Amino acid sequence: MGQSIRSEQIRDGEVKRSDLNVSETGNAVIAKVIAGNDLGVSSTGVDAGTGDVTLSLEAKIGIPFHIYNAGFNLATGDVTVLPVPRDITITGWTIIGNTTGSITVDIQKATYGDFPSVTSIAGTSKPALSSARKNTTTTLTGWNTSLLEGDVLQAYVESSSGLSDVWILLSGQTA
Repeated sequence: MGQSIRSEQIRDGEVKRSDLNVSETGNAVIAKVIAGNDLGVSSTGVDAGTGDVTLSLEAKIGIPFHIYNAGFNLATGDVTVLPVPRDITITGWTIIGNTTGSITVDIQKATYGDFPSVTSIAGTSKPALSSARKNTTTTLTGWNTSLLEGDVLQAYVESSSGLSDVWILLSGQTA
């Protein structure tokens, strides 16, 4: 059973016990926290998980776009617009068409106040299909990957052939 803490062991708002020492290996209090599933753990003590312990949550998130033209081929200028729900760092994209076809989609962003005036964030590796049905990448050359809660994203069709439906998922991590 646990030991009692006596009044002389409390000084300066902290519990002082000789058997609890984060600077001496083997004498630290350890609360078991396991890193994984987007939970990070770092600490400053000599024993793992002791000293100043910091927990971080970096949840994965997806921002889905669906560009649809009621069964007709998508055309240059077709768009879909979504608000950004929280601060996100984009880490990749996936695009899937309803059939084999070709399309290039620019991802554009504005602050809520500036919308509908948008600017491309997609760099040189825009979501695209070339006589294909699916494509994905985590190589975001030239992208502005930082999104803030309240920003507005727009997926803009730059060119398209043979597709009436396209789904794009921007993958990311919460900041």
